[in-house]
Amino acid sequence: PPPFPSYVRLRGLPFAATEREVERWFESAPGGPIRVLRLALTCERGRKSGEAFAELPGREAERAVRALDRRSLGSRYIEVFVSSASEAGEALAEAPTALARRPCCRSPGGGTRAEGGGLASSVRAFLPLRAMGSPIAPRRAAAPAGWADRARGPERGRSWR
Repeated sequence: PPPFPSYVRLRGLPFAATEREVERWFESAPGGPIRVLRLALTCERGRKSGEAFAELPGREAERAVRALDRRSLGSRYIEVFVSSASEAGEALAEAPTALARRPCCRSPGGGTRAEGGGLASSVRAFLPLRAMGSPIAPRRAAAPAGWADRARGPERGRSWR
């Protein structure tokens, strides 16, 4: 029978790290490469969280912790913890095949922000309030002293600087 899988949780990954880069990091382990069966980068609020779960064959989780804990990936050191199937299950359920090559945390429009996040959501939240006659309205910034004179140009006796 095939050996039971083991799981590790990685913390401290660079946000720009790809699944392929993490796989190569496992392959560069001291004492020989560690094979990754499945890998899932986790996301929070539509962005990479800097954490990942990996399913490894047999008792490779203990070896991965000994060999890779606090080793660098790019400019960051990565913490490696032995995990359980239940802890890793939710993240790995989204990566059903070996090293799924799916973009993590992508919105349907192709951006990296979650749909409904960022400035667009602020504008969407503001518009209904404005339509209801809410007193919440943007304030106009006061012009600095002498602004009117500078707007006319240097021919009026004021320099631009």
